[in-house]
Amino acid sequence: DMTLAAIEGMISTGVPQGAELANLAFNAAKLNFNKGAADTAATAKAATQIEQAIALQPNSADHYIILCEIRNRQKRHADAVAALRKALQLQQAAGQ
Repeated sequence: DMTLAAIEGMISTGVPQGAELANLAFNAAKLNFNKGAADTAATAKAATQIEQAIALQPNSADHYIILCEIRNRQKRHADAVAALRKALQLQQAAGQ
């Protein structure tokens, strides 16, 4: 996928920082996740990318929702539930 390759290329330069890097990592994680359940390497890569996004933007409920989906796919159900709870907590704190 050209979009994914472009995003990962930007990340690998080390130039993007902060919110820009978090957004790139979030989008890369979503694209890798969307490759499907059969692609376990892409799911593992998505997990690493979303963890990077969370480290940079720990108050993003959207990041935790993707993490929940990834952990569920990995059959890490307790971690999926924890991520979903965190997303709900963040949404409530933001008044959503």
